[in-house]
Amino acid sequence: MSKPSERHGPSRHGTRPAMLPPVPAPSGETREAGRPNHEDISGRHHLTIGNMALVLVAVTTAAVGQVMLKHGMQVASSRAGRSHGSLAISAATSTWVLLGLLVFAISAVAWLTALSRVR
Repeated sequence: MSKPSERHGPSRHGTRPAMLPPVPAPSGETREAGRPNHEDISGRHHLTIGNMALVLVAVTTAAVGQVMLKHGMQVASSRAGRSHGSLAISAATSTWVLLGLLVFAISAVAWLTALSRVR
């Protein structure tokens, strides 16, 4: 008669059995008490319509702010060239540059809010 270790294959002392990947729960069942299978249990927030709107507002205001800054710098550069003054002072006193910075700051706040909601 053969030894018990020979019947079940060669023995590998010091090794652990292979870990099997977790089996997903069938549709409609819950993974944990009170948590449906379709929810992400990692704590991630799903992209909702409101979050998508916030992302679009952030992108749109960033683009508008950039266009306003470009226009303001063109006006400031022209004004500084005509008066032979400082471009920095002309830009700092330009309404378009200041509005562009304000709109761009609003877009940054909207973008940071969107990033905190959607990971």
